[in-house]
Amino acid sequence: MLLRPRFGDFLYTEHEFEILKREAELFGKAGAEGIVIGCLTEDGSLHMPQMRALMEAAGGMKVTLHRAFDVCANPEEAYGQARELGIDEEEYIRALHEVNVKTKTEIDASARLLGDVINMFVRASYATMQNQKLVVEMKEGICKAAEQIVVANDNTRQIEGFSKRQKILALNASIEAARAGESGKGFSVVADEVQKLAQGMAHTSVQIKQALEEVTDTIMALNSAE
Repeated sequence: MLLRPRFGDFLYTEHEFEILKREAELFGKAGAEGIVIGCLTEDGSLHMPQMRALMEAAGGMKVTLHRAFDVCANPEEAYGQARELGIDEEEYIRALHEVNVKTKTEIDASARLLGDVINMFVRASYATMQNQKLVVEMKEGICKAAEQIVVANDNTRQIEGFSKRQKILALNASIEAARAGESGKGFSVVADEVQKLAQGMAHTSVQIKQALEEVTDTIMALNSAE
C-alpha cells in the first residue's frame, strides 16, 4: 500500500507524519503485505528519525521506498540509508520494471474516452437541470391555475345569485302586471323577457359550473400530486 498524506513533496509536518504512522499501523493490523513510504529532509536526504518510526509502525510488513528515493539529493547515500533501515531497494527497482507502460496512442485514446465520458455527464446533468426547471415551472403554473379556478367558481356562484334575483324580479313584475290589468300588459311582456333571460342565464351558469368542476378536479389532482 502506497502511503502519502498529500500530493507534492516529501517534507512532512508533524501532523502529516502522524497520519503516515497511523496508516502504517492500520494497514498492518488489516493484514497488508507491505507498504511503500518515503520521508525527506529539507536538504534532500532521507529523514532517518521519521523513517525509523515508520519502520517500527510497519511491524512485520515489507517496506520499500517510493518516488522519494528518486528525488533524493544523493541517491548513493539514500541507497545506503535504505539498507541501514532494512529496506530492500532492489524490490523498488524490480517493481518499476513490472509497471505496464502505455504507448502514446493508448494514452491519447484513453484521454479521448475520458473526455467523451465527461461531456456525456455534463450534458446529462444539464438535461436533468432543465427538466427540474420545467417541473418547477409546471408546478407553479398548476398552483396559479388552481387559484384562478377558485376565483372562477366564486364568480359562477355570483352569476347564480344574479339569476335567482332576476327570477324573483320577473315574478314580482308578473304579479304587478296582473294587478294592473290591461294597462299592465306592456309591463307583463317585459316581465316575461326578464324571466326568459333569467332562465337562459341559469342554464348557462349550470354549464359553466359543470365545466369548472371538471377543470377543478383535474387541477386539484395535479396540485396534490406534487
